[in-house]
Amino acid sequence: RNWLRYRANVMTDFMRRVRAELDVVAREQGREPIHLTACVLGKVDDNMYFGLDTGIWVKEGLIDTPIPYSPAPLAMPIASDIWSDPGQVQPFVDMVRGTNCGLSMNVMPRDLGPEEYRRMASMIYETGAESLFFWDTDARCTYQPPWAALRRLGNRNEIEDWSKSGEPDLGPTVRSLSNLAGWNMEAIAPG
Repeated sequence: RNWLRYRANVMTDFMRRVRAELDVVAREQGREPIHLTACVLGKVDDNMYFGLDTGIWVKEGLIDTPIPYSPAPLAMPIASDIWSDPGQVQPFVDMVRGTNCGLSMNVMPRDLGPEEYRRMASMIYETGAESLFFWDTDARCTYQPPWAALRRLGNRNEIEDWSKSGEPDLGPTVRSLSNLAGWNMEAIAPG
């Protein structure tokens, strides 16, 4: 463990320089501090293995928001590797507790159904995570059924109410538009 911490000093020193430079730029521009977010691996030990001492980054205020990517080993998600257990999220919640850092969890995998996304969001919020993050949103949000649920996952109250009411069916996710102001929208133009 000492060797891993020693090795992580290289990246931690880099993060200190980045934080210092961002603070200088913010002062020069007379603006609020510039927030720094870091996508990290989904297990604290995996981060240390790769030289990322996220605990020190949070403790020293070098970053404002860590985003754990996936609980899969070495962040290589497959369908079964999702944030399914509060115990997977808790080490990061504990890491940011009592600091000025927020916590945003990356929601994986990309191919969940609307109800599954809501269940995961509910569990993540219940652990104390502040927000959700989505990698590859274009791959899962372009007119696909989950989009109707994904776009509402930031509304914590709605997610909580849905869970408390027994997780009712979300209903149709797409509504066909066949007529708009007298125009037939079902016609397909050539070309």
